[in-house]
Amino acid sequence: MNVTCAGACLQRAAAGQPAGAQQACRRTQAAVGTVQHQAGSNGQAPFAAAAAARWQRRRQHPCATPEQQQAGWRQQQHRRAHCLRLRALQVEAPSEALAVEAAWALLEDFSRREARGLAQALLDSPEKRRRLRDALLVAAAAPHAPAGWNPDAAPGSSAVPEVLLGVVASDVRLAVRSLRDYCQALGLPFQMPESRVPGMAAAPAIVGAVYVKYNAASGLCYATKYEGRDRGVLVQLGQRQLGHLPLGLHDEGMARPPPAALG
Repeated sequence: MNVTCAGACLQRAAAGQPAGAQQACRRTQAAVGTVQHQAGSNGQAPFAAAAAARWQRRRQHPCATPEQQQAGWRQQQHRRAHCLRLRALQVEAPSEALAVEAAWALLEDFSRREARGLAQALLDSPEKRRRLRDALLVAAAAPHAPAGWNPDAAPGSSAVPEVLLGVVASDVRLAVRSLRDYCQALGLPFQMPESRVPGMAAAPAIVGAVYVKYNAASGLCYATKYEGRDRGVLVQLGQRQLGHLPLGLHDEGMARPPPAALG
């Protein structure tokens, strides 16, 4: 931290900025050093590391670059706007302040386990399922460079980012309900899938297991028959594919009425 702070202060001095930032930087260094010394004398190294990390994360830290401060501000705005959008759609907002990195880590861990058939350990209680739901909402609401995901980077003139959903279910009605719930939770426009099954003019007429593909940016949404054994929802944010997430993740008790188009 000392090297980073000193470098930032030297840059400010070279740019002709006031010395106040340098003095504030030194005060911050002294405070962190005191915390580390006290924790070290009591054998509490983990506490010292956590305290130092909290000081470093402060958005108004004088050693933070303007770009870092702006990025932190944008992340807060993304989360606030997403929560407001969820309220307007009568969808529950995340129940806890889950960090973006922690949310992605949980979703990726779930996806790896699900691919090996070991995801049940993350779904065996209402609290675990709620945490998984919260992780998806937090991840979708804020940029995440490692995944190439930015909810504001809509392609072309599209008003929504390019989110891809793939729903596989044993019944078309269940698939459409799940698609509706995921669209609402992620703040995406819902639309009924068209049928791509020969002889079936409308998707609700499809019998048996189905696969529904949805592209938020292009508006593409269709249903076909599905012969595989997978069940759930694949969610692609940026370049990262997550899932299969549970079909009823956002409405376990199916308390919401079905989409009107299902009749």
